[in-house]
Amino acid sequence: MKIRKKINDSKYTQVGVDIGNFSIKVATIKKQALSRKKTFSFGIEHIPPDATFEQKAELIKKALKDADITTQRVNISVSGPNVMCRYIHLPVMHRYELAKALELEWDNYISLKMDEVIWDYMLLDTSKDIAGHKQMRVLLVAAKKNFIDERLRLFKASGLEVQFIDVDSLALINAFNSIQTPDKKQPIMLLNIGEYFTNLVVLRKGKCWFSRDLPLGGHDITQALVDKFHLNWLEAESLKCNLDNQKADALTILRTVLDNLMNELNLSLDYLKRELEEQVEYIYISGGSAHLFQLEEFLSKNLNIPVKKWNPAWALQLSPGLSQEKLVSYAPNLAVAIGLALAKKVI
Repeated sequence: MKIRKKINDSKYTQVGVDIGNFSIKVATIKKQALSRKKTFSFGIEHIPPDATFEQKAELIKKALKDADITTQRVNISVSGPNVMCRYIHLPVMHRYELAKALELEWDNYISLKMDEVIWDYMLLDTSKDIAGHKQMRVLLVAAKKNFIDERLRLFKASGLEVQFIDVDSLALINAFNSIQTPDKKQPIMLLNIGEYFTNLVVLRKGKCWFSRDLPLGGHDITQALVDKFHLNWLEAESLKCNLDNQKADALTILRTVLDNLMNELNLSLDYLKRELEEQVEYIYISGGSAHLFQLEEFLSKNLNIPVKKWNPAWALQLSPGLSQEKLVSYAPNLAVAIGLALAKKVI
């Protein structure tokens, strides 16, 4: 696993591939010759619930074809229960000492043995503790080997070469810092709400301060609507994004599930308030489930924090031939893929 590998070749066209539980998203940022402008293209393919390994490989190929992507080198990311991210405070030391120090601390933070995972780390920043001693804050990432091997096998079957593997939270940060220009004085939160998991990331002064993968997503709402109204899956997916106040039962289902998300968010916000003695200033939501009916209003009202659906492609020039209407519909889904395609610097 290579966390945030720096790529310096300005002629290189980078491709990000984000495989979720509901869809495959691909994005590429093409640099134009003799110009600082970049053009953006993307593709999205829905994954059927019963899709086989071979079907997923074909869907990756189709998404790349839709985006007019011909390169075979791609950047990918992972998240969920097979990936562990730990934020560790250590005394200041030389970088060559850091890996050994993490090995010594391993059992305190990671439940799996080192030979069961692929792991990497990143120095985030240095600060002083309460006693005034300098300390390093380090992100340690470990992913199960069999999970990574299976993901790599899928890309090999698609005829692709994986350049590096990131984690969703870091890809989100890269997209946000590359495209957005918010006031960085106060912490902001990124919520990438997927089918089964929600990536929660807090940025402080543009740097990752905290992240979690919450076991909540749009699947719970879709399944409840399927059961309640005897719909097929795609009908329920459409309904949860296009409700009106006449569908009281459906609104109740949506808000009941969102209450569980609210509980998790409040726990994280309370923790951050204790640790940082600061409030999150703004929440940006992305992911396929960011399209949920009145989600921005619901979160903003209950958290008392401004919430905005985030379009990570707003500053990018769309490649000719691609539909602006389609981009508007799918832009929040593309945050991770865009972050992978924009990988250009160490956070």
